Amino acid sequence: MGTSIVSSLLFNLPYNGTWLYWISIVIFCLNVTLFTIFWAISRLEIHLLSRIVSIHDRPPVQSLFTGPFPMDLATIVNMVVFVCVPAWGPWATTLAWTLWWIDAVLAAMACFFLPFVVMYKHDSELSQITAVWLLPIVSTIVAAATGGIGAEILPNQQHQLWTIIVSYVLWGTGFCAILSMSFIVGCWG
Repeated sequence: MGTSIVSSLLFNLPYNGTWLYWISIVIFCLNVTLFTIFWAISRLEIHLLSRIVSIHDRPPVQSLFTGPFPMDLATIVNMVVFVCVPAWGPWATTLAWTLWWIDAVLAAMACFFLPFVVMYKHDSELSQITAVWLLPIVSTIVAAATGGIGAEILPNQQHQLWTIIVSYVLWGTGFCAILSMSFIVGCWG
């Protein structure tokens, strides 16, 4: 996530030069490479560990770290919108929108699925809840922000409308979940 944020920041600086543009492109390519490598490693780990270790034997917080996966994909979509769409044309718009839908589905699944699996499969007490529990939930808010950025480039107004509506739903879902978790931890923590 950090490398893609750096590329987005360098690309969107108000007083950037050509050299900053190319540095942002290099960092963006590095981020896509790292994302692909770590995605492949995590899929391999899941495949190999699922045969060896059951979910009851894994640390309960470990699965919550899959929440940043949709967040990093969202930052990649941002750079596709900023860099690839102006350079490559309409098919890059379709690519960015498709990647955003994949990101929105993954973020919603992470938000709804991961915290409840950890609570259900493991004996979770309120004293064990940390900020790591927010990682899957925050992914919906990041996906919502990316939807707002991506809606600007869509040529079809109906697609823009649906992207904005889904973005508001994602934002509302994540924001309400974070507020409720903060309230629970604040009152009983």
